[in-house]
Amino acid sequence: MARQRPRTSADRRRRTFGQNLLADAEVVRQAVDRLDLGPDDLVVEVGPGRGALTLPLVATGAAVVAVERDGAMADDLRGRLAAAGHDQARGSAPTSAGSAGPPDRSASSATCRST
Repeated sequence: MARQRPRTSADRRRRTFGQNLLADAEVVRQAVDRLDLGPDDLVVEVGPGRGALTLPLVATGAAVVAVERDGAMADDLRGRLAAAGHDQARGSAPTSAGSAGPPDRSASSATCRST
């Protein structure tokens, strides 16, 4: 069952990005277990949000590249990764004119590996 929390103006803004956040820890566990990831694997996660899937993916030892368009979410995710003790590099890449957003927006990324 998804957890419920009060809606905020940030939630409304996130809806404009089409965001739906993963909240069921059992679904995350099953998905990560089925992937059977290890240190030789690379995972690209598009739209990691708050990192519900990202943190367990990094914990497998795989290299994870997480690309998040929402700057506030990307900053939050970087903080969660740092708090969990994961090394990370970060950057941003402009979106293309054919992407879902305007060409002047950029996507933030964090590349992580379990430490």
